[in-house]
Amino acid sequence: MKAPNTCPMCGEREGWKLIDTSQKGFNAKNAVIGGVLLGGVGLVAGFSGKQKSIYQCVKCGFYHEYDGGVAEKDQYAQGFPPKGYKNSGLNSVYIDLLRKATPNCVFCGNPQDLYVKQDGSAYRFLCSYCHSEFRCEFTFRSLIKGKTVQILNCGEINQNNLSVGTCDPSLLILDTTKIKY
Repeated sequence: MKAPNTCPMCGEREGWKLIDTSQKGFNAKNAVIGGVLLGGVGLVAGFSGKQKSIYQCVKCGFYHEYDGGVAEKDQYAQGFPPKGYKNSGLNSVYIDLLRKATPNCVFCGNPQDLYVKQDGSAYRFLCSYCHSEFRCEFTFRSLIKGKTVQILNCGEINQNNLSVGTCDPSLLILDTTKIKY
């Protein structure tokens, strides 16, 4: 059974989160196809297993493992975060600075849950909810350089709402007292 788009216990949509995906078990379909194409050696393809996805609700705590992939609302979230993006170590300091300046993502309105990677002298930030991406630089005193804020990608669910490119930093950082030019 494929995962539903909402928590089956309480109906929560935003808090119904994909927490893990994996391949488990024996898949007879893969074994038959592998056996027909490659003979006896192809039967080993059956051990590639079925895709499993585990969901948990942040509202009521319910969690469940589903067969056959992720919910439709999370199909773009597979393989997230991309290679190089992290939310720990020194990166968490910069994430906290952005959270203080703008608590909610300006693209999707959810609380800032960001991943970051260094991109030359700047940092790329990626929202874990909508996958919007922007670039930002900091001064030596860890203040945000407003002139460098640039939208790189408006995310999967906001593709048609904003254009990619440089923008007014006040769009991303609402508290202008945190910006040092």
